[in-house]
Amino acid sequence: MPPFQTTAAPASRRGSAILVVGGVLVALLLLAGWFFQFMLMQSRLTQRQGQQRISTSLAFSLAVLAIQKIQKEILQDPTSELVKYLRKPCGSLGDLGPSAATRLKFETGGTDLSPVLEDLVEPLSALGAFSYEVHYSCQGSDFSRLPGTPYTREKIGCIHLHIATMFKKTGANELREEFHFVAEAKVTAAIVPLLSKFTVYVEDARESSDIRNADASFRLNTVGTNPNGGPLSPPQGHPWVLKNGPEGVPSDLQMDEMVKGPRGLIYLGGGRLYLNLARAWNIPGDYAEGFHLLKMGRGDGLYTIKKIQETYLMNWDQGVTADHSTGGAKDWHDLIATSKWAPYLEKSSAFRLYGVGDRPTPTLVLGEVFRSYIRARAIKNMKSPPDFRPIFLKHLPPGDLTGWRRFIDPDNTDEDDSMGIFNRDHLPLLIGRSLTDSQDDLNLYNDVLASNWDRSPYNRTLAMIQTTNLNPKPWTTLPPDPLTDLMVTNPTPAKQHAIPNLLKPLTDANDLKSMKDLLKPLMVPGTRTAWVVDPTAEGRPLLQCLQARGLYDKDKRTLNLNGWVYVEGETELKLDQKITVLSNGGIVLKKGGIILGHQIEASPNKAHLHLVTHDGDISVETNQTIEASLVAHKGKVKIGGGGRPKIRGSVAMSRFDLGSTTHGADITYAQSLAALPGASTEADSEADLLTFSLNPTPLFLK
Repeated sequence: MPPFQTTAAPASRRGSAILVVGGVLVALLLLAGWFFQFMLMQSRLTQRQGQQRISTSLAFSLAVLAIQKIQKEILQDPTSELVKYLRKPCGSLGDLGPSAATRLKFETGGTDLSPVLEDLVEPLSALGAFSYEVHYSCQGSDFSRLPGTPYTREKIGCIHLHIATMFKKTGANELREEFHFVAEAKVTAAIVPLLSKFTVYVEDARESSDIRNADASFRLNTVGTNPNGGPLSPPQGHPWVLKNGPEGVPSDLQMDEMVKGPRGLIYLGGGRLYLNLARAWNIPGDYAEGFHLLKMGRGDGLYTIKKIQETYLMNWDQGVTADHSTGGAKDWHDLIATSKWAPYLEKSSAFRLYGVGDRPTPTLVLGEVFRSYIRARAIKNMKSPPDFRPIFLKHLPPGDLTGWRRFIDPDNTDEDDSMGIFNRDHLPLLIGRSLTDSQDDLNLYNDVLASNWDRSPYNRTLAMIQTTNLNPKPWTTLPPDPLTDLMVTNPTPAKQHAIPNLLKPLTDANDLKSMKDLLKPLMVPGTRTAWVVDPTAEGRPLLQCLQARGLYDKDKRTLNLNGWVYVEGETELKLDQKITVLSNGGIVLKKGGIILGHQIEASPNKAHLHLVTHDGDISVETNQTIEASLVAHKGKVKIGGGGRPKIRGSVAMSRFDLGSTTHGADITYAQSLAALPGASTEADSEADLLTFSLNPTPLFLK
């Protein structure tokens, strides 16, 4: 066989090989096609997933903007559908569906978020022209009562956010995607349950547990006034003048009527307190309190306390003055000058609990509080001719037996013979015998018969005002009621410190004595808290912490809390520039002082601010208006050297600083704070005090 010569294969075997090779090539082509399609699908899927991630991220950002829009604008507008919905009691909410009224537009309104929106979508311009729709809605089933609160409008739940994003390229179909988020919502009232019902609350105004300590009982009498009830020149202090609500008293003078009305109550704790009334003779001065007394303390105030045949034993009550050197004021002071109580009757009270002048704002005063005054005693015989001339029975020097003998001698030739005749002929009908010239009988005379200091339960003034100061003892004709129990000569201390029945649902406390117990329903820290901040941990002042959360605007000097803020650690809150309050809310310090050096002004919708410190004082260092409630749990609310402020809200403290009467203060109760649970109308409820706070981080549902 020649070199390189091959033997030819049979024809049938060559055809089979060609078929095998061709099949392999076809299979490879098919696999390549399938692989290409698979890779194309994977690429499209990856692109689609990337687009979805971008769309979801965009929608999440829109949800964040929506929450800011709702929080800063919608919830600030009392006419918005959302506010009207959230103000309802929890059990009657129903649903608030998406509509034209619930659509959010970021580029319109008071909160223009269009610059943020433009920055957000600018990187996505390659996807096409962008547009969006955002609506909010609410479902009643999402809301429940806030645990532990007595107020039916306080609630927790969520607000639904319906977001649609649209991209459209020229000549292509619009790409529309829809997303569903929710924002957690909390609705609370800017009110301290029960404690906010008081214009002024002082846990321990006496500062002594010794019931025999007269100095403690009279310690609040620090303001010197002239005989008309005006300030002295130079001044000897200025009182806190309270305006508790409506003038006058209910026609049906009962405890429940006093409590449920739009008025602030008063509590002064710590034990028995005697508040001297300021004299109001002639033309009443700025601090006069004649409305407490018969004939407004300005007319003939004599009234009979005992009739002995034709002889009348009479009283005449009058307020005190620090200027008793001349005129009628001197005559009144001379009647009781030798009494051991006379030194206590120089100055009037640090408080004008019912206000001043002829337009008082009376209210219920709780605690062992008594009004204190000079009681002139007189005797008058009505025979014709009379057995003796009318005479005021002056208090006699306790050790002057010579003067005492002369005073009861019926043979005296001056006016004192009236007492002698009365003692000999009329007094035995009253006490069974005449008084002798002994020291014991002199003491008996001074203690029982003579002009002296007197006191009576503060709430008796309510009955006096109801009868236009014409009835000397109007409380004796009132029907039995817990209120009249506080008007008897010596009310039971347990009743004086008791929580009125209408207020008991607001607290688990047994009585009004403990401020700690009364602050428990505040639940801050706790379920009513919207924000918790810790300036120490954050390394910046409190106001900067609030600004970082959008609650304070340094440039505009506004507070927009819309909820309760709890401040951890120890810090100081100093407001030394004018602050405008845009929404209801409160700041609660765990520990630290609060200094108010300038005006605090509520916005036109009368938002209410609470400033609370659990351990520290609140110092008001301005003569401006402070529209806020001030609560110093373990400290004092003090009026500093900035002048006489006007506080519109309420004040509560552990103890009272006597130095706060250097300038005094005008306290006007914010009547919205008088809201009680279960009010039949929205106007009487906590609705105007509600706060609406949203969690700034939305939750993605689908």
